Amino acid sequence: MIKIEPKNIIYIISPFVLIGVAWGVSTATIKDLQAETEDLRKKVEKVQVMEVEVKYIKEQVNRNSDKLDTILEKMK
Repeated sequence: MIKIEPKNIIYIISPFVLIGVAWGVSTATIKDLQAETEDLRKKVEKVQVMEVEVKYIKEQVNRNSDKLDTILEKMK
């Protein structure tokens, strides 16, 4: 039977505690990164929607400008 002195137990347990802490920190970091990635994905989607809206607004402005030009030409 292996006999371990009580003062040496700390040397045996310490690496396992450090491994547990490192595992917990890495897991938390991964979850934080996943949350940030999801937030960025949502922001990118919003920007893409806004780009489509801006394109539509530009088309409407150009159409209205053309109509206004036509009306002004008729008035001359």
